[in-house]
Amino acid sequence: MHNSLSLIPLWFYPIFIILVIWGVQLCNPCTVKPNRLIVIPLIFFLVSTHHFMKADDVSVLNITSLIVGMGLGAYIGYLYKRNYPIRINRAKGLIYLPTDKSLLVMMLLTFGVELFMSLTENLRPSPYWWFNPMAMVISGVITGIVAGGNMMHYYRYLHNEAEPIP
Repeated sequence: MHNSLSLIPLWFYPIFIILVIWGVQLCNPCTVKPNRLIVIPLIFFLVSTHHFMKADDVSVLNITSLIVGMGLGAYIGYLYKRNYPIRINRAKGLIYLPTDKSLLVMMLLTFGVELFMSLTENLRPSPYWWFNPMAMVISGVITGIVAGGNMMHYYRYLHNEAEPIP
């Protein structure tokens, strides 16, 4: 087990800890600034980019798989969050978000993809051409769900499509 965890880059652990903290905080109702809704998807995008670079195969199929995964995930995130009951306080620049465990789940899935890719890096047989595109789709969907959901909240914040915070 020690050897398998050492295959994951050191920079990934602080990001993992930060996302766990944010994910646990969002499991409870909270009030956040809108810029935080942009930062979290950027972190997920950087991790997806790392997964892409780790695939060690910059091909049209892998790029397409990542883009399709992000698009599909963004649509899922949009559907999940479009009617989510948020409240806004435009004067203070705050968004009230009710309980949501999805960020914590997405973060754990991202860490799982990273661990899986690290563990199987030397075990992948060459005929399995589908392995990297599959990993790219999964990583892209996770990133897209976070981005699509948070961008839906941000859009609603900008366009007052929520109840005001009393």
